[in-house]
Amino acid sequence: MAESLADSTFEIHQAAAYGFGVIGMNGGSIYAHTCTEALPHLFALISSPDSRHAPENNIATENTVNALHQILFSWFPIHEDTEETSYIYGYLCDLIESNNSVIIEQNNFIVPNVIKLFANAFVKSSIEVNSVVDQRMVIILRHIQVSFSFFID
Repeated sequence: MAESLADSTFEIHQAAAYGFGVIGMNGGSIYAHTCTEALPHLFALISSPDSRHAPENNIATENTVNALHQILFSWFPIHEDTEETSYIYGYLCDLIESNNSVIIEQNNFIVPNVIKLFANAFVKSSIEVNSVVDQRMVIILRHIQVSFSFFID
């Protein structure tokens, strides 16, 4: 499947990217090494100069972005090493705040994952209360609340 990520046919690397996304979301620790090895190939597909030039390339690129985020989010939550958690969640905030395409995908499918990750971090006391990262996470959650409040009513 990893070889298919390098295929010149967009349908093939789209299917391979989708497969890695499924593995990332459902494969657990058994497939963690496989997903890790796929990351450079997934990044290369997203970063390719022609990744967004044609509609078919755009679809394959979006599948690749989705696969990448499924893999990355499968490695969370992180809560034991509180020194590292502030850097990791801070970087996640950087990606969200900059609307990075690896994290923010079309139609905001990422929103439930962000809420779940942040809630877990707060429950496990992974982030120091009133720290800069804590405040950024709260601001992001408030933004989500305001942005999606029209769905609740």
